Amino acid sequence: MDYPQRFGVLVIGGGHAGTEAALASARMGVDTVLLTHNIETLGQMSCNPAIGGIGKSHLVREIDALGGAMARATDKGGIQFRVLNARKGPAVRATRAQADRVRYKAAIRATLESQSHLTLFQQSVDDLIVENGRCVGAVTNMGLRFHADAVVLTAGTFLGGVIHVGLDHHQGGRAGDQPSNALARRLRELSAGYTLRLVLLLVDSDDAERPVLEVTRSALVHDCTALLAWSVQEAARYLETLR
Repeated sequence: MDYPQRFGVLVIGGGHAGTEAALASARMGVDTVLLTHNIETLGQMSCNPAIGGIGKSHLVREIDALGGAMARATDKGGIQFRVLNARKGPAVRATRAQADRVRYKAAIRATLESQSHLTLFQQSVDDLIVENGRCVGAVTNMGLRFHADAVVLTAGTFLGGVIHVGLDHHQGGRAGDQPSNALARRLRELSAGYTLRLVLLLVDSDDAERPVLEVTRSALVHDCTALLAWSVQEAARYLETLR
């Protein structure tokens, strides 16, 4: 059965990445749907309730500069804010906040529910709709088909997730949540049947546009490190031999 509305963007997964992607799309006026396996865990912090820190605080600032929700939710749910490496030089300093997990999740949930052009829907995704080599929708575990112009996959560690406890391991997502095993199998099937498209960025050429080179997945995996530190011309010649 098809969902009655067609969306501009479909986002799969309601974690940090999924909520920010859905909000960004909706803020641009695009009809967006966010599919999540549990609407009660939207924006939930998994274990360490920290936002920012060494290596990540700049990402939070960039998301905030683009209008994202993470920093604002941290302001509402934060319980400790500090500057790391404050005694050292500015190059190694970073900001980090510890957040109340319940208040942070509530702030994200309220932001999502108040955002226009955004629909929240609770069902896990088991399959992707692919037409002419392009993903145009998703199918939930109950067989409901969502169609969209673009699909954003942010399943995170739930995708084929495995939990290890000592020497024991079992399939699972976050504690108490189910993994996305059916979607993981579908993605493996798709990756086996499609070629990867490698875009060559021109950094030392006057030509602003050149044809995109396609190489097979096996060839790229075989010797992808050989492309490092090559000039554009050398990389282009090498890729041509793999076509």
